[in-house]
Amino acid sequence: EAVMKKKIVAIALAMTICLTAMQTLRYEPVLADRIEEVTGEDAGETDPETQTVEEVIDEDYDASSVAINSTNFPDENFRNYVSDNFDTNSNGVLSSGEISAVTQINVFNKNIADLTGLKYFASLENLICAGNQLTSLDVSNNTALTYLDCNSNQLTSLDLNSNTALMGLVCGSNRLTSLVLSNNTSLKILDCNSNQLTSLDVRNNTALETLQCGKNQLMSLDVSNNTALYYLDCSNNQLTGLDVSNNTALTYLYCYGNRITSLNIGCSETLIEIYLSGDYFTSDNIVCIQLNTYLPDGSLKTLGEIFYDEGVVIEGIPTVNMYRLYNPNSGEHFYTSNAGERNHLISLGWNDEGIGWIAPARSNTPVYRLYNQYGGEHHYTTSVDERDHLISLGWNDEGIGWYSDNARTVPLYRQYNPNAFANNHNYTTSRSENDWLVSIGWRAEGIGWYGTGRGS
Repeated sequence: EAVMKKKIVAIALAMTICLTAMQTLRYEPVLADRIEEVTGEDAGETDPETQTVEEVIDEDYDASSVAINSTNFPDENFRNYVSDNFDTNSNGVLSSGEISAVTQINVFNKNIADLTGLKYFASLENLICAGNQLTSLDVSNNTALTYLDCNSNQLTSLDLNSNTALMGLVCGSNRLTSLVLSNNTSLKILDCNSNQLTSLDVRNNTALETLQCGKNQLMSLDVSNNTALYYLDCSNNQLTGLDVSNNTALTYLYCYGNRITSLNIGCSETLIEIYLSGDYFTSDNIVCIQLNTYLPDGSLKTLGEIFYDEGVVIEGIPTVNMYRLYNPNSGEHFYTSNAGERNHLISLGWNDEGIGWIAPARSNTPVYRLYNQYGGEHHYTTSVDERDHLISLGWNDEGIGWYSDNARTVPLYRQYNPNAFANNHNYTTSRSENDWLVSIGWRAEGIGWYGTGRGS
């Protein structure tokens, strides 16, 4: 009997030793990492030689650790992503250190239907989960989030009230019927294209620079508070009017496919492109507008082209000053919208006669500018036939000099001097100047083109 007891004790002791060895092997990577951590000169931690296996295990696997299992991460594809990217020691558990190190998750097009488990990543700043099969998304615990791309899923709602640090949101191509952004005051980029939104309130989003809300069901859109707005695409909605006169930084505006009959763009010098043609209008009467502005050195800068329908009432279309100069040596009057060209001619001895009139930045009636290199004179006309005839006689085609006002607000009278060999045309908005020249032998040739009554 005594021999039997000794054998039982020996077997128990052997089993204890084996279990201890197995635990040591199981947590060897952890032990190695922890020993390396605490041997630093300034670590100020307990000497690893005095720590037991249990102490190290308890320290690394505290209550904040998360097992990578189907309970915490139900979606297999997301669970595999978490395991492959964040479980640095491949032990099937996320330690508090591993969790806090996660600032970005990119699961684009990973065939994921459920992102349960996101709540554990409180340090998450960037989340890209576009191109999946998500029907819901909970980011309420991810308060550090600054960028979210959940484009091309099946979301019907999105709660972002807790994400006050959010600066970029891309949630297009979902099934959202509403989007509340009142708490997201840091938002700079918003893309909610191709949803089912009937309203969109961005009045609190004063930092907004890019807004894409096309292909929804918006009846109205108020962007008056979004003075930093640079890019606006509200195309393919049900808007009947739009006022962007307060958006002085706006450079690109796309609002085609609406029912817009009133557009106020103010006197913007930043707009490069405006597209208004769409389903509500016919494609036969599209007018192209080109916006110009002047740099501080006086040189002309072409900003680009606007496309709009003639049926649209556009308030505040940008205008340009038309400068009038006189050459006392040749008797020529010269007209240009280019401040740099005006300043150059003045430096050569031309007389500055100020602003002759105000022209629209663009219309469907261009005024062509030609130059006779033999006579040293310029000619201006709205007639394509007259332009082509002069070109056939050797005049140089200098393109479009400016545009005539479609509304025919201010007439520019044209006179001809039959007694002069060259420089024999004059243009003026002054009826009295026209009449005086006619009284001394010039011929009245009617109205050459029209200026606008609005200042630039």
